[in-house]
Amino acid sequence: MVNKFLIFLIALLMLASCSSCCVKSISFQNKKVSISNEIMKSSAAIVFRTPFGSSIVGSGTFVDVDFGKVLVTAQHVASIQDSPLGFLEACSVIDLLDCVPLDRNYLSDQSEALGSDWAVYRLSEFPVNAHSARVSQRLPSIGEEVYVSGFPQGHVPWISHGHVAYVWNEHGHDLFGIDAFAF
Repeated sequence: MVNKFLIFLIALLMLASCSSCCVKSISFQNKKVSISNEIMKSSAAIVFRTPFGSSIVGSGTFVDVDFGKVLVTAQHVASIQDSPLGFLEACSVIDLLDCVPLDRNYLSDQSEALGSDWAVYRLSEFPVNAHSARVSQRLPSIGEEVYVSGFPQGHVPWISHGHVAYVWNEHGHDLFGIDAFAF
């Protein structure tokens, strides 16, 4: 009788620890979903519109800064604005019809360094379904958990979870090697 009770008690403890483990796992997954949703709400699809149609040509992030609302994107995406054939809009990733126009003026670094491929547009407003990303003043360390987002090849919104694998300096700019995946 004692052996059956002892076995039952051990099985009950194992079940309790397993369910605790499952609850922690579910809680961790919910945290990742919540983070992903926040990233989506602050992400932009950069759309190039012409009389012949439109195409997603890049991605960006909506940010509130001291002097107002801005969109941060890549300089090679912003340079498409120089084409006389069309214009760029920043659209909410949540609703690709919820867009704000991007004027032809943006701030960028014109050097050829790899770390200088950025551009900043000043906006009067964000799209209705978008809000500002929370921006840290601290750079991530090697091994730290990070999320990356974008529109790989202009196809679909993409969020990847990974870690900082390496940090190196190129012409005064810190570049981060991240083990997240995007096609």
